[in-house]
Amino acid sequence: SEDILPDKWVDITYNDFRDYRINHNWSMMNKRANIGVPGVSSSAGSGTTSGTLATGRKSQSEVFRSTIKKDYGSYPILKQDNDFEEWYRQVKAQSNIHDVTDVFDESYVPAGLEETELFQIKQQFVYAVLLRTLLTNKGKSLVRENEGNHDAQKIIKELIAHHRKSTKSELESTDRLAY
Repeated sequence: SEDILPDKWVDITYNDFRDYRINHNWSMMNKRANIGVPGVSSSAGSGTTSGTLATGRKSQSEVFRSTIKKDYGSYPILKQDNDFEEWYRQVKAQSNIHDVTDVFDESYVPAGLEETELFQIKQQFVYAVLLRTLLTNKGKSLVRENEGNHDAQKIIKELIAHHRKSTKSELESTDRLAY
């Protein structure tokens, strides 16, 4: 990553800072700084890093973090409920590029520790996308309800149910067919 000029540090957004904190390099730097500090546990001296397996190969979560350019701007914004189907198609297409399609699969449950860790990272990424792109009342409400757990899979599931199975959506689809 590139250094930030002193006069530009105030331009850093919350998402930029969070991405920096999630970044593997920051985690390693922080662990090295805490070696020997009383009351701070660190695995840096053990030869393994968070997410790096004992065999020395990168875990799935590390590979995901290092290969995916987190471009939140490539996702469309949903401002009106009527645009949900088009928005959802575009978001799913973009999720293929970012390799986060399992978050959009409501039946997906990770198996094993490594898959669970990877899925949590993907959930955090998709949650950040939803936070930026869901501007409808229902979308904002669902994002707020899941602020503590960043459960993007749950938000998407409930959003789909709202737009496809609610009485309001059924009435709107009937109105569209009448034209």
